[in-house]
Amino acid sequence: MISESARSKTTSDAARQPVDEHGQRRVSFKLSHKGLLIVAIPLVFQIVFLGVLNVLLKQSEMEVDRQMRSKQIISLSDSVNKSFFEACLSMQGYSVTKSPLFLERYNTTIQQWPDELRRLKWAIGNNMLQQGTANEVESIIRTAQKSLDAERTTIDSASSDDAQFATRHMNKEIRSLADRLQERLQALTVSERRIDNEASAGSERARHILQGWLIIGVTFNVLLAAGAAAIFFRAISNRLSVLHDNSVRLSQNQQLHPQLAGEDEIADVDQAFHSMAAALTEASHKQESLIENARDVICSLDEKLTFLAVSHAALDIFGYEPDDLVGGNLMNLITDDDASAVLNNFKAVRAGGLENPFEIRIIHKSGSLVDVLLSAHWSASEGTIFCVAHDITERKGAERLRKEIVQMVTHDLRTPLTTVQHFHEMLAQGLFGPLDLRGQKTLEAAGQGTRRMLRLINDLLDIEKMEAGSLDLNQSLVELSFVFEQSVHSVLPAANAKGVRIECRPTTLTVYCDGERLIQVMVNLLSNAIKFTPPGARVVISAQQTQAGMQISVADEGRGIPASMLDTIFDRFKQVQVSDGRGRSGFGLGLAICKALVELHGGAISVESQEGMGATFTFRLPMREPQEKSTVRVQAELRNL
Repeated sequence: MISESARSKTTSDAARQPVDEHGQRRVSFKLSHKGLLIVAIPLVFQIVFLGVLNVLLKQSEMEVDRQMRSKQIISLSDSVNKSFFEACLSMQGYSVTKSPLFLERYNTTIQQWPDELRRLKWAIGNNMLQQGTANEVESIIRTAQKSLDAERTTIDSASSDDAQFATRHMNKEIRSLADRLQERLQALTVSERRIDNEASAGSERARHILQGWLIIGVTFNVLLAAGAAAIFFRAISNRLSVLHDNSVRLSQNQQLHPQLAGEDEIADVDQAFHSMAAALTEASHKQESLIENARDVICSLDEKLTFLAVSHAALDIFGYEPDDLVGGNLMNLITDDDASAVLNNFKAVRAGGLENPFEIRIIHKSGSLVDVLLSAHWSASEGTIFCVAHDITERKGAERLRKEIVQMVTHDLRTPLTTVQHFHEMLAQGLFGPLDLRGQKTLEAAGQGTRRMLRLINDLLDIEKMEAGSLDLNQSLVELSFVFEQSVHSVLPAANAKGVRIECRPTTLTVYCDGERLIQVMVNLLSNAIKFTPPGARVVISAQQTQAGMQISVADEGRGIPASMLDTIFDRFKQVQVSDGRGRSGFGLGLAICKALVELHGGAISVESQEGMGATFTFRLPMREPQEKSTVRVQAELRNL
């Protein structure tokens, strides 16, 4: 079956096919085909026009050749006639004077007759009628030549009186031949003169026709090319104007013109433009739907923090309709205590110096305060601040509750636990009398539980101090050998009790740090390593200096850490296994405290491990005194733990 999208595409393609008044589809050409037609139509006309001109030119040439041939025949006929009379006159003069000059002239003249007759026949060509006349002329000339030659012989052999008598008789015959020759040549020249006149008139007529066709053809060709180009470019300009107007309409969010018909490139561009417009419209609708359905408030502000646009979530979070906020100022929703900090944060956003979200408090329409985490981005090109406000009121309430609980646990339980610990110490010293073996074991178990609870409370207090930024470091140059010695001394009883060897590699390096806090980090790492190292194995402490600073490592030969836990091992209350918190003096806070203390020094901590092959905890500290304390950054990290 044909899918709906394929059917709609087919219907759309069919709708784009141009049809005539009878409903039949017309042929639609692409722009390249239309361009070829613009070039081809004048070119075809020029070829036809050149063919007509060639025919007319050939006809004119034929008329000219015909005229030239007629003139040549007339000229040759006159030449034959002239030479005939010259020969007759020369012979007559010779008969009277017997002068060799006349005889020589006669001989020269009759020698020209064969050539003149040959040229006359060649000029006549295939005209059978005129060829017959030429043959008659040739026969007359030959007869006349025989008579003239006979007359010369008579003149040379007879006396003067006899010669004159004989020549008078021969001259009659020659005059008769001359009359016949004149008659034949006149018939030949009259026909050729008529042909000459007709050819001259035909040549003139052909010239005028050629000129007329040339003017008409050039004019028509220019008009044809100009008309075709005008039609082509007018159609293109009209269609391009539709595309331009569509682009303006799209920018103004107006309805587009109907899709252009045809299958040329402009129609393809228009189809792509309509598809793009439809996609943009759909994306805009999706974006509007996403913004309107978002649980966070999405808004835009100008440089003066005036609301330009606000999403519908403002009603749920701020208690205001979006239309009530647009045109108003954000500072109207900020408490007086927070106004200065909010203005400074937005100044930093416009200056490009604040990229992380910041917290503000919004006055709800009901008058209550709403804690909001605000992400802001400044667009210099649009002069607009784009903001996303996330409601963190519940989270802030939970944090306050957590702090209150921790404060209650740490302060309200620490004093009675300390009292209990002191009472256990007095019982162990026998101040209230001796205890039997069972009482001593019970007292030792109670003492261990009390000490664990006090350590937990102390760890929680340290974390609270670091989160509040109230934990100060007393930094100075400290020898690492002293730190290693004190750390090993603190955990040595636990290591001996479990049979774990601690190998401390000697070092002469010094580091700028808080020695007590660094010992606390080392003790936590060593305690953690001893806890998970089997009896008879070892824990190795080493230090080396790198370009980045001082690098300290604690490596064990325990069970290792699974790869899935490496990214979360420094989180609070995180245990590799659930059973790790049972039967062992730990609550999953040691590594979190190590990470916070190391980062408070401006360093970083990491772990490398393969399950079943031990783990190596490495932290790096800068060699020199940090320029500024990183309490704020550590506080943010601890909140994300």
